[in-house]
Amino acid sequence: MSPCTAFEDRLLEYGELSPTDRHDVDEHVIDCASCRQYLALLREVDAALTAEVRGIRIDPQQYDAVRQLVMTAPAVARPSRLPEWMDFVAAGAVCAFGYGLAWQTSVFAYIGSVIRAWN
Repeated sequence: MSPCTAFEDRLLEYGELSPTDRHDVDEHVIDCASCRQYLALLREVDAALTAEVRGIRIDPQQYDAVRQLVMTAPAVARPSRLPEWMDFVAAGAVCAFGYGLAWQTSVFAYIGSVIRAWN
């Protein structure tokens, strides 16, 4: 059972659809057996998970303790910008080295003579 690609996302979000979109999905599900089965399976899973979660109760004292711990935790320090600056310095060094190498090997003079020869 595999739903139609065009309707799979809409079937997954069926409960949050606008009335117009829900009407379009309902019209499609009437004629498409695979999407109808997929929607039924989604509803079954949703009902099972809802029943499972409904029984969970949180101890108020434990909730308050966790909340207090979160509220008193120190703020996360801002990460260092040093690695970004080191990348910038390294890129500048590579560019400077390349420029110096080109200058020393007279590449610029050669390129200039080629350009003058074309004109």
